[in-house]
Amino acid sequence: MTETNASGARRTLFLTLSALLFVASAAGTILWSRTMAGGMAMPGDWTLSMVWMSMPGETWAGSGVRFVAMWLVMMVAMMLPPLVPMLASFRRNRLAALSGVAYFSVWALFGALVYALGSGVARAGLQWPAVARFAPLATGAALLVAGAVQVSAWKARQLAVCRACGAPASRAAEATLLHGVRFGVNCSLCCLGLMAVLLVGGMMNVAVVAAVAVAVSLERLGPWPTLSARAIGAVVMAMGALVVVRAYRIGHSHRWRARCVGYRSGSSTLFSSLGQSPPRPRSLLKTPLLTRRRPFGYGRTPSRRRAPWRRCLKVPPSGSTPAPKAGAASE
Repeated sequence: MTETNASGARRTLFLTLSALLFVASAAGTILWSRTMAGGMAMPGDWTLSMVWMSMPGETWAGSGVRFVAMWLVMMVAMMLPPLVPMLASFRRNRLAALSGVAYFSVWALFGALVYALGSGVARAGLQWPAVARFAPLATGAALLVAGAVQVSAWKARQLAVCRACGAPASRAAEATLLHGVRFGVNCSLCCLGLMAVLLVGGMMNVAVVAAVAVAVSLERLGPWPTLSARAIGAVVMAMGALVVVRAYRIGHSHRWRARCVGYRSGSSTLFSSLGQSPPRPRSLLKTPLLTRRRPFGYGRTPSRRRAPWRRCLKVPPSGSTPAPKAGAASE
């Protein structure tokens, strides 16, 4: 009876400390998300988050340490609920804490790799506008790949390993540390698809963080893990397809506008030679092509349809003479 009471008291203390740690990490994640809420507008109609940019007077290494600390707090808030059942299987709280430290050390290393990749992509986007314009399409492709990983058999095997993990048979500290590291590696591999969703969806967006955290807990603790993972993968792939379509439409509209502006600038010499001033840009240059209900030439005969370069400008047809200016002497 005494041993049972001691075990109950130990379990109560463990759950209380876990709840306090979860609340503190969730509050820290929300605070950091509000601090890093801003961003920089980039070519391609997307915003670069402040989390990938260094503060004034901050080195790249200092920014990386700040990111890893932020990442670790976020991972504690997201991964602690599904981790508690495994840690509760330890007979001593000291061993459970040791295994948890080893587990989250793996996630800290994962965060360092994420920062190296993300900061490199951010610097490339700031230096080359073509890379920045490609970012929305790459985001959609990343979501499609993440959804495909979620519905794969490899994901099902990794998820089964994570759900079956318990306390090691040995009570030695070395075995406990090794067990925590192995479990962290298995967990990080299992969550690759969801981590990709977190990064491309916005890791400073509280709604995205909460959605990914719920998905992780549903996979680990839910009654139908494989079905849940595949359902989440289907939703992620649908989102990726929508992002790809939107990126294609925005890119097509931008290319069409650039072509119209090119026609207008290239025809200025023609109007100067004809003695006329270039016309004012039509409203078509201010309205995306996708908002039009019907294309140019709808209802006209083929002979009367305007050439593509005349859709942006009212250029006089070839062979016609320009109207004489007011006040010009007649011959």
